[in-house]
Amino acid sequence: ASNTVNIAIDTVAPTVTAFGSTTAAAAYKAGSVIGITATLSEPVQAGATFTATLNTGATVTLAATSQGSTLTGSYTVAAGHNANPLAVSSFAAGSVLDLAGNALASTALPGTNLPPGIVVDTSAPTAPTFALSNDTGSSSSDGVTTDGTITVSGIENGASWQYSINGGGSWSDGTGTSFTLPAGTYGAGAVQVRQTDPAGNIGPARTNPSTIVVDAIAPSLVAFTTSSANGTYAANGVIALTAVMNEQIQAGGSLKVRLNTGSEVTLTAVAAGTTLTGSYVVQPGEATGDLDVDAIMHVANGVRDIAGNLLTSTSVPTPRFRDNYAFVVDGLVRLIAPGGFSTNPQNISDRKVAVTTIPITFTVPVTGVSVSAFTLLFNGRNIRLVGSGA
Repeated sequence: ASNTVNIAIDTVAPTVTAFGSTTAAAAYKAGSVIGITATLSEPVQAGATFTATLNTGATVTLAATSQGSTLTGSYTVAAGHNANPLAVSSFAAGSVLDLAGNALASTALPGTNLPPGIVVDTSAPTAPTFALSNDTGSSSSDGVTTDGTITVSGIENGASWQYSINGGGSWSDGTGTSFTLPAGTYGAGAVQVRQTDPAGNIGPARTNPSTIVVDAIAPSLVAFTTSSANGTYAANGVIALTAVMNEQIQAGGSLKVRLNTGSEVTLTAVAAGTTLTGSYVVQPGEATGDLDVDAIMHVANGVRDIAGNLLTSTSVPTPRFRDNYAFVVDGLVRLIAPGGFSTNPQNISDRKVAVTTIPITFTVPVTGVSVSAFTLLFNGRNIRLVGSGA
């Protein structure tokens, strides 16, 4: 039998060959815990420790809980710490002994540091910006629109974003670069947008500085009125007409109405408000016992409310104009018989004086009338007239 004993003599000090992490590569905010590991060139005794300094300024104690070649520790991210990527910037030798008792002496950083995908970010992102995609109102900056689409910008890479339409009372996740406001009125501060960076930091909210109104309902006519007095109007008489809308409309809008006399009247909104006005001038030959609006016709510019919705209905509102007013239109052209004459062909007046000139007068000015269009009956005989109009 042999009594030989092999004795190994180890005078080589252990070294750190790599730093690593037990935490997945991601971004981490304040309060997050990141596992840090150190791998040594050989097994070391249980209880070995040393301190590593990170590039956030924090220090981490790494320890061997049992005999082996790995030391572990935990880094809790504190407010104000930021690093991209997180890395060990230096370490102290500490109390690390290999199994032969050789102490760790070198503090040179190894070629392998922490995984590059670990990011420490404790800074809140900035507030995004947002605006109406299409302000269709009478002004391009009045916040009144038919289109509730809100465009969002200023989102950080990898960040998510949220929006609120009730002043921050509740939040919805945003997608893409826009969201849509339902129809309604949103006072200053009611619409808010914020973002959350990849680390989970929630940034401040951006709010609407002034009221936003989303109105997708077209305006409608509610009545036709007048400032003229009821009565009978002859040719060239003027009757004021007013169209009343159910809401504010933009200045300059116009529409046409057809009356039951056949005339068409253009009504115009001379200023923003709820009315359009115009005048009906009775034309020679027009007549009706009860003036009314028969039809509504749209023109090129049309009538738009403050949000930009176009009047499309052609329904005449009720009660009708004739239900509220009593206008008789009598624009018929009549011949005024000269003295001693009659327009009744059965009436034969006894004229004992010579008549060489007969004045022919109408109730209203006329044009294009030929004297040959008239017939003078004398003792049952037709007498040709010659002459000219003046």
